[in-house]
Amino acid sequence: MNWELVEACTVAIATPEGCIQGTGFFISLNGHLLTCAHVLESAGGWEEVRINGQGVELVYLGDRTLTTKQAIDVLCQCIDVLCQYIGVLCQCIDVLCQYIVVLCQCIDVLR
Repeated sequence: MNWELVEACTVAIATPEGCIQGTGFFISLNGHLLTCAHVLESAGGWEEVRINGQGVELVYLGDRTLTTKQAIDVLCQCIDVLCQYIGVLCQCIDVLCQYIVVLCQCIDVLR
């Protein structure tokens, strides 16, 4: 487990006054954050949530009335989005590797 990555993806969720109400973690490269409904409630609603002093934009708000199956469905949707981002990242890595190969060939030619 890469604990540095886990730490970098985890944030404290606070009220505008700076009172920490809970934590959340990033699930996408676009800054999508996942947290629990009770954290949002105790922060005064999603409109009051601050991450590093900045407000957030709501993408999806579930509630405590979700059944376990509905909550799992929402989580699976989040995982699907994350997998899409991982796919894009893998494509970028492939392109980068191709550039590295070309660069190495150029270096060999220059020698």
